[in-house]
Amino acid sequence: MSRFRWLDQGAGALTYIGDKIQFQNGFGAWQNHIYECDYDAGTGKPIEVRAQPGRL
Repeated sequence: MSRFRWLDQGAGALTYIGDKIQFQNGFGAWQNHIYECDYDAGTGKPIEVRAQPGRL
């Protein structure tokens, strides 16, 4: 993941962001996606994961 931003700096939660992934759409074509992962550095566990079509 090429970028990050603070989700909650006081709590040590980050959002990692990248766009180097492809998923197949309903027609079978491969489509670039932006993905994000909210991560709690204190517990070492992911909070939430999202993906949407597009590029950064």
